[in-house]
Amino acid sequence: MRKLLARCQNDSNRWLADIVGTAQKLKGLTDQGLCNYVNDLRESVHSRHTDRSDLIAPALAVSKEASRRVLGLELYDVQLTAARVLIENQIAEMQTGEGKTISALPAAIFGGILGQGVHVATPNAYLADRDYHELREVYEAIGISIGLLGSGPNQTNAKRSAYVRDITYGPGYEFGFDYLRDQMILKQNSRRPIGQSSLNTLYGDQVEYPVQTRGLRFSIVDEIDNVLIDDASSPQVLSEFRPGEATDKDAVLIARKLALDLLQKIDFDENAQGSIELTDLGKQKIYRPELTIPVDQLIRPWANYVESALRAIHQYAKDVHYVVNGNDIRIVEQSTGRIFEDRSWQSGLHQAIEAKEGVSITPESIPLAQITRQRFYRLYAHLCGMTGTTANCEPELRSIYQLSIQKIPLRIPSKRIFWPTQIFENSDLKWRSIASSIAQVSATGRPVLIGTRTILESQVLAELLSGAQVDFQLLNGKQDADEAAVVSDAGKRGRITIATNLAGRGTDIKLDPKVKNAGGLHVIVSECHASYRTDRQLIGRCARQGDPGSCQTFVSADDWLFTRYAPWFADALCWLAKQSDNRYDVDSKIRKIQANIEREQYGLRSQLLRQNQNRHKIFRQVTP
Repeated sequence: MRKLLARCQNDSNRWLADIVGTAQKLKGLTDQGLCNYVNDLRESVHSRHTDRSDLIAPALAVSKEASRRVLGLELYDVQLTAARVLIENQIAEMQTGEGKTISALPAAIFGGILGQGVHVATPNAYLADRDYHELREVYEAIGISIGLLGSGPNQTNAKRSAYVRDITYGPGYEFGFDYLRDQMILKQNSRRPIGQSSLNTLYGDQVEYPVQTRGLRFSIVDEIDNVLIDDASSPQVLSEFRPGEATDKDAVLIARKLALDLLQKIDFDENAQGSIELTDLGKQKIYRPELTIPVDQLIRPWANYVESALRAIHQYAKDVHYVVNGNDIRIVEQSTGRIFEDRSWQSGLHQAIEAKEGVSITPESIPLAQITRQRFYRLYAHLCGMTGTTANCEPELRSIYQLSIQKIPLRIPSKRIFWPTQIFENSDLKWRSIASSIAQVSATGRPVLIGTRTILESQVLAELLSGAQVDFQLLNGKQDADEAAVVSDAGKRGRITIATNLAGRGTDIKLDPKVKNAGGLHVIVSECHASYRTDRQLIGRCARQGDPGSCQTFVSADDWLFTRYAPWFADALCWLAKQSDNRYDVDSKIRKIQANIEREQYGLRSQLLRQNQNRHKIFRQVTP
């Protein structure tokens, strides 16, 4: 075994030495000479004189030299190793702060040289825009074209231009929506009479062609666990929004009034999948003869209206799952905390929440097409990605996407210090202790980043600090301030930043020299998430690339995680919080609860994939 490991290490060393040697030779080329070198690599691919595997080392060497010339950055061995993992259709697990963004560059250049059309998918539009602008000049310096996807359906020409580039950056969901739009248009075109396209051309009629996505050949997914796991619990639905007021407004309002009088466990129940269903007694109550049900307005069974109203009342909270912006309900993405302006819930839930908040009730959007993220990303011929955390999701990535994980070693040993987890009976005591801890750490000159699970909780802490006249920055998706500016300041001396999951992924916090001497950034996890990976992403904001830093987790018996998934543990926490010390190890118990939730969610996502596949087969069979 030792001999095998030694041989693998020697092979890796020789491979890296080849890249470094080639990159050293490329230093002698002019800028045009470097472009010509890339063009020669392209020609060798198209003429079939070069095997794909023989292209890896030259492509990575070009990337190393181009990064040095344009950005003044020397790609580290661990970053080159990660790039090779991506090229080999695997997942590179790199600890936060190790340079995942720059590690994707050589793999993207490799795919660009192949001429396959590389899609670099990020968790959100902000990160796509950031990475595009940071790396654009590197690609262009060696003659690789690059494009950026905008959001929404009204940018067809701009998107067509972005897709014909060698490399296209965009949020993961936008690639999926564009695929659905293409399929819709292709389906419409297939129904045209024979010869219609020729007649349109002959008479000079303008014909709208689908977005040219160049097929789904090569995808590099940043924060791949977020895109393929966390965001895969519901399908991507392409919908048509209708203006005006809902024709079934009265039905929605009456359903809400009835739902307010229904009792849980008696009139309705919540099943294991989280759906609300009326009991027989509940159905009797909502179908009472004396009730005036606006039957002529109904677009679905009356019971569905009431069940949607119950979900809005009992399962969805303002500033947690959605925000109210003027007269609009806007959805909050639970995995990142970002607010979407152009999305709505289906099956009457959105209208039920509008009724709950007293805003105008809009017509339901009309679903046109849908696809699960699992089925969409499995369409790519080459799929790979990067993440800092794969805890509890390795089996899913392997079985659903056929992706294996390669752990990339740290370039510099971590100096992160984990402070003991603090336990409290209730959230009021917890928030007061957090505020006190913030003041103590900040007084030493160290910056503090506090992660909250919801927008509502971020506002609770903000009010506490405001009352104590403590200066802070708030980042929870509701501000108009530039996110990058808020995050970039989070490493300044004495700075206090409160953030939802917005600051948990993809952001790099630079530390002032004095901050490093004082102990670095301190991160506070104010409430554990359902996924341990989300907590780890937040913790990963501190002690990056050898910098000092520390983190601490605060839990209370009434935290959502415990009351929702482990009431028995909430009782235990109440008892532990009353003890004279906190020497008890609760972290391992919390990890087990989170692992159980991950397994449950895995099952639901697998079921969703099977349903989507069966639906696709049925429609494919009946479609002429």
